[in-house]
This record gives sequence, structure tokens and C-alpha cells, in this order.
Amino acid sequence: MGLYREIRRAVRLTIRHLPLIGHRSNSSHPQPKSKRPRIYEWMLFYPVKYPVGRWNPPGLVKQDVWIESKDGTKLHAWYCPCENPRAVILITHGNAGNIAYRTEWLTILQQQFRVTTLMIDYRGYGRSEGVPTIEGVIEDSQAARTRVAELAGVNEADVVLMGESLGGAIAIQLARMITPRALIVQSSFRSLQNVAWQNYGPLAWVIPASKLNSWRAIGEIHCPILISHGAQDRLIRWKSIRKLVAKAHAQARFILLDEVGHNDWITARYLATLEEFFSALERTGAKPAPSSYADAL
Repeated sequence: MGLYREIRRAVRLTIRHLPLIGHRSNSSHPQPKSKRPRIYEWMLFYPVKYPVGRWNPPGLVKQDVWIESKDGTKLHAWYCPCENPRAVILITHGNAGNIAYRTEWLTILQQQFRVTTLMIDYRGYGRSEGVPTIEGVIEDSQAARTRVAELAGVNEADVVLMGESLGGAIAIQLARMITPRALIVQSSFRSLQNVAWQNYGPLAWVIPASKLNSWRAIGEIHCPILISHGAQDRLIRWKSIRKLVAKAHAQARFILLDEVGHNDWITARYLATLEEFFSALERTGAKPAPSSYADAL
């Protein structure tokens, strides 16, 4: 058994230090130095670069925002302010596409829920520089939280964190660093290693158990939490997150959405639940300061 463990450790170290194949920058400008992605990160991230996507959606009030991450990587985000917002939200999206793939959701949040949002494109996505890594996208999201708080005129602790799939795990990591006003997690996972077991089987052992381990982090987060999942999600089976829900603080609420898969969670039932959640936040906490809505018109 000892020999098997030594072999597995050696293979894991070798795979972690393999250079990433296929991620090359087309820019002639020098890119910030950052850690090379591991092979499992190459399997995790599926960025789509600008101009693919709906970059000029009708009806969405937005402004382009440029943010510098900790290592100097330049990131692009959309700031979507709402007049007299009920909440200020940082949205961390899933592992595929870019912000321009999520215009419907941004529009619903702005027009129906009257909240101000900022959605960040991680490094390598959309118009952002760089190549995505787990540590890199967490640092990108930290910088985005700081920026949206500045734009909206609130403290970072007053920002609501909302994450979808991979973004849900990132939002949980951010919430452990600074407790947010609230945390909203959609279609996410218990840990990166756990979801890899579901989709890749024994290959999952190359992923360290500590990487994006939401189960370890969520017990430390004491704020209102809303976790949702689709009963028909085939990518991340909902039964796998029961331990995550059980570990969460007593303020956490879980909603299982019948007939819903991984990406089609925008349903009447979910929207009604989210409305209840925002209404409860309004009753229990101070409203954010007026946003720079007019500046984005």
C-alpha cells in the first residue's frame, strides 16, 4: 500500500507541473506573469473570448469596468447599476462562456429585482487578459468585490455574493475571507474533487482535496445563505451537495428545483424564492447607498 501511495504521489506531482497545452495569447502586448495552470485547471476552465457573445444586449443598463487583479492582470467586468437598489451584488459566473452569455440574467436582476450588479470575466475570459487558474480567478473575484463596493459606495461586507456552478465555489471562498451581506449559490458543488469523481472517475485523485472545497469553507460563513440546485442536473448531481447544505449555518436555505438541469435554473419558482430572499434582506439590514445609475445611461 505504501508503494502505491508513493507512485500516486509522484504521478500527481508530475501532472501538476505539466505545461498547459492550447492556452496561448494572441496579443502582441506582454502579459502579466502568473502561475502556469495545472492539467486539471485546463480541464476545468472553458473560456470564450470577445467578440463571441451578446455584447450589446437591448434593455440592460451597463458600463464597462476595468479592474486590475493582484498580479497586475487586467480584467473586464460589467457594472449594471439600479436606481435606489435593494442590494449590491458581485456575480461570479460558471466555467464556460463569458459575461456576454449571461445578459438575460443580468437584465432580470436589474429590472425585476432592482439590484445593482457587477459581473466579472475571470482572466482569459471575454476581454480579460491572462490564462485562468484557480488561485488566479479567486484573486480576480477579490479585486472585483473591492471595485463594486467602490462603485456602489458601500463596504465590502455589504456586498451580496452570488455564484453559479464554479462561481458558487468561488463565492463561498470569498465569503470565508470577508463575511458578506448574504451568499447565493446556484448549481454548485461540494468540492472540485467530488464533482471530478462524478464526471472523470478515478482521474479525480490528481486534484488536491483542498481545491475549491466548499464543504470545508461553508461552516465558517455566518450570513443569510440561499443554495439552489436542479433535481435533473446531470453534471453535478444534487444528492452530492447534501453534505454541503448540512454543513452550512442555520441561516442557510436550500431549494431543490424539480425538472431543472444544470443551466436552466431561471424558473418562476426560483425567481419567487429569490424575491423572498431579497425581501428578507431588506427587512433585516440597511439598504445600500444610492448607486451611480445615471452615470451608466
